[in-house]
Amino acid sequence: SGATTPAAIPIAAAAVDVKQLRAAIRSEMQELLEEIRSERRQAAEERKADMERAKKSNETAAANLKRDVTNAIATLLQQYGESNAKTIEAGVARAQSVAVTSAQTAMKSIVGPAIDSAVRAQMETSVVPKFELACGEMFKQVKSTFERGMSDLNSELLAARESAILSQTQPLVSGLRAATNEVRQAATVLLTDVPNQVAVAMSKASAGVPATMGAPPGMPTKSAPRSLAQIEQQLDPTVEIGKLLQSNQVDKAFNFALSLSNVEVVMWLVNQLSSDRIFAQTPCPLSQGVLLSLVQQLSTNLNTPDAPKKLDWIRDACLAVDPANPAMKAHMKPVLSAVHQALMAAANSPSAAPEVRAGTRLCIHVVNSMLTACQ
Repeated sequence: SGATTPAAIPIAAAAVDVKQLRAAIRSEMQELLEEIRSERRQAAEERKADMERAKKSNETAAANLKRDVTNAIATLLQQYGESNAKTIEAGVARAQSVAVTSAQTAMKSIVGPAIDSAVRAQMETSVVPKFELACGEMFKQVKSTFERGMSDLNSELLAARESAILSQTQPLVSGLRAATNEVRQAATVLLTDVPNQVAVAMSKASAGVPATMGAPPGMPTKSAPRSLAQIEQQLDPTVEIGKLLQSNQVDKAFNFALSLSNVEVVMWLVNQLSSDRIFAQTPCPLSQGVLLSLVQQLSTNLNTPDAPKKLDWIRDACLAVDPANPAMKAHMKPVLSAVHQALMAAANSPSAAPEVRAGTRLCIHVVNSMLTACQ
């Protein structure tokens, strides 16, 4: 719990990339905000300068107006006397109010549109393009980080799946140890019994032919020990294999078929069974030696129409093999290396169908995991 697992390292790297990306985006946005603020301050300063100029103009106009009005008032006072002073003062106040209102209206009509157009032009030429550029760069970095993270996650999932496959094979170790001696004994029996059975069948056939040919015409003959069909059936290995299957001796049936070193006979046996029936049982009814030999013979030729079925049985048989079995350890790596080479050749074949290539790649992952476990 305290140590960092290998599967967590790519995730931590992806988290660091995301943090760096966030920091880069934050820095870019901060620079963009600083530029916007600077441009706003510049526009405000220009607007303030315009306001100051307008204010000075208004003050100058007001001062001139006030001077002129004062001079006019003085002239009027001198002309009309003190009796009309109040009327003159009211007129002056109204004149000043009108002058101020006129100045404000003129300032708004002159300075306001200029400020709006300047701000709009600055936004269109500077702020908006930079913001779009920053967003485009941000999305590119997010896409790159996402794709890299998905690639790392896919690698982790494949590694986890291979680890799970290896863990599933561990319960078969005890059954494999007990079945090793049985496999050797069965192989010895098959190597001695099959030739004996063929010899007995041939002797019975040769003994039955003269008995039939030497009978007088029209007289009933004694039945021969074996008919021709029975002799052919005796010499056909599928007959014996079928009997073993009927008696539910699956391991002996596979052992007999594999001892013939004939892939066609092995495929005939495979077609009689369902892989789910064999490999769903716990423990597996096939011994470790039979499984390893089955994988080796099925991988000899993967350029046949029944290649998908061969690949399914190769995959399931490899998952049932225990790479840590001491009795099979000496043969495990050479056999699996040869199987790996055959799978690689099939995967790189230009004439292979898409489903065959997909099944071959899956089998290659399984065999690679077993080769790693054998080291």
